Amino acid sequence: MDFNKVSAHTILYTVTAIAAVIIAVAVRYAGLASGLDAGTANLVFVVVLAVEAVLYLLLVKSIAR
Repeated sequence: MDFNKVSAHTILYTVTAIAAVIIAVAVRYAGLASGLDAGTANLVFVVVLAVEAVLYLLLVKSIAR
């Protein structure tokens, strides 16, 4: 097992996941600041994370070709 490749992929996935969560949290707080209730802000958080996941998968798929 090549631990360098595993570590590199793990680090990249972790950085990507952290960036996605930070963006989703920022959008959630922006929604709360604009007057949304907590439930709607949480829904916005989940939707933004889902959109980011789909965009990430599309980007990885297009690069892998």
